[in-house]
Amino acid sequence: MKLPTKISGILLLCFFIQGAVSFAVHHLPIPFDPSVSGGEDIGKVIHYTAYSRGWIPEVLSALVLAALLIFFSRRALGKHMERLAERERNYRSILFGLNDEIIVLDRDYRIRDINREKIPDTDISREAAIGHYPFEVFSGGSAVFRNGETEEMVAAVFRTKTPRQCRHRAVTEDGREMWKDIRITPMTAENGETTHAILTVRDVTREVGMQGQLRQSQKLEAIGVLAGGIAHDFNNLLMTILLNIEYVLAKSAEESAERESMEMALEAGRRASDLVDQILTFSRTNRIAKKPLALVPLVKEILKMLRASLPATIEIRREIVATSEMVLADPSQIQQILVNLCTNAADAMNGGGVITVGLAPHRIGPEDPMADPIADPDLRRRDFLRLTVADTGAGMPESVQDKIFDPFFTTRPCQAVGMGLSTAHGAVKGMEGAILVRSAPEKGSRFDILLPVHIPEKAGDETAPLNGDGRAAGRILVVDDDNTVVQILTKTLTEVGYEVTGETDGEAALNRFKASPDAYDLIITDLTMPGMTGIDLNREIQAIRPDLPVVMTTGYGEVLSPGEARRLGIRELMAKPVSGVRLLALASRILGKEN
Repeated sequence: MKLPTKISGILLLCFFIQGAVSFAVHHLPIPFDPSVSGGEDIGKVIHYTAYSRGWIPEVLSALVLAALLIFFSRRALGKHMERLAERERNYRSILFGLNDEIIVLDRDYRIRDINREKIPDTDISREAAIGHYPFEVFSGGSAVFRNGETEEMVAAVFRTKTPRQCRHRAVTEDGREMWKDIRITPMTAENGETTHAILTVRDVTREVGMQGQLRQSQKLEAIGVLAGGIAHDFNNLLMTILLNIEYVLAKSAEESAERESMEMALEAGRRASDLVDQILTFSRTNRIAKKPLALVPLVKEILKMLRASLPATIEIRREIVATSEMVLADPSQIQQILVNLCTNAADAMNGGGVITVGLAPHRIGPEDPMADPIADPDLRRRDFLRLTVADTGAGMPESVQDKIFDPFFTTRPCQAVGMGLSTAHGAVKGMEGAILVRSAPEKGSRFDILLPVHIPEKAGDETAPLNGDGRAAGRILVVDDDNTVVQILTKTLTEVGYEVTGETDGEAALNRFKASPDAYDLIITDLTMPGMTGIDLNREIQAIRPDLPVVMTTGYGEVLSPGEARRLGIRELMAKPVSGVRLLALASRILGKEN
């Protein structure tokens, strides 16, 4: 019940009681008191009058009722004031807890209240700010508050009683750029008149920056899509050009002027192929450029850098076995993995201890725990390089070990990001490797990373395979949506004796295969084709003849990883433009094994 209603009820009750007492005194018959007059009036029944003592109970009742009225009114008013005070405290707690700056302005554009005890980035208190203009007390206020747009919006709010909003750019005294969103809403009195304007200021500098990053990311994504499409077509053209040049070189005489020109053209074509690969690397969102990489010198160089950044109380021990074996990786990813692991190890030791970094060849044995993270049986049989980071820190219980590769998990207090292990885990998986953690409380932690050894292709005469004697045996189906690619692949393979059939459509190639499933010994198909893709074609072929080897070519770079290709049953994945030596060596190796 509202306070006025309660007080009105108390007053009505008091008037009712007072009226009842007055009525009883003046109108009810009461025996006469003999002590008041002579004996002759004894036994008479009379009414009290104003000249008798009847006024005494009326006054007493009025005093009692007045006291009760005061008591209950003060009690009700006190409770009401307590509720108002509590409500005001709650409102102020909410307002002062907001990140937005809320300013109450009068018609003269002066501050009447603000939800800050101290003006941000200044030494001005709330009490000192009241009565001043916003641009006088706020940092960057001239750009945000003292401009025609904001002042006109305030005037418009008072005039139209409708909210307004805008965004301003401000530069602080130290040169930092800030962006502010301003919203102005009217504050009206009971009569509907706008008495003040509520000005809400929100710092959106971070949001503006993120929007810029998003736009940049979208531009890079668009560039990536565009570059991928261009690269696909351009690699098809390069493949046709390079294979034709190799074919002409194989037929040309030694030491001829024509041969020298063809060799120059071949070298220029290869440089163009490298340029396309660089464009793809730049346009990829992850910007990963894997290449054959010797880990020993790279790991040593990274440890030198870490030695300068880690505390002197932390000892770094190197257990690196000299090896010339390489892995297929991006050096920046290797650096990121090693820096993340060593930084986490240093944090786990609280500034003192030993970090041991090891690098050695590794081959998975029957009882090797490193075999568990590697599900591919073929991959388990390969040679690996094992990169190890061990520390003498506090260690981790199993409950923590189960979560360390989650993107946002961290054991560091007051830190919103993870420990970088999610990134490291993803990078290792991208290199077809595995990462294993072993740890226990008070016994330190050990991370073992297995990376498959890269076996480079043997170098040789680029034109030698094209000088075939026609003795190669095998029936090959070539599928590519670019007719020139089909023609040059058919020509190159036929030159050494293979029986080749070409198709420029996946559906047509599948129908031809279904008509004679046993008529082919090898399928070479493009990955990206309109209609039926190479993956779809491979799936249909595998359903009919699982033993038939399929080679996939792609001009998009690393759209399909080697591991994914193996899981799909693809025998080999070749990036365009494919050289003649690699094409014929691959066909010879596969068909030789099959025969």
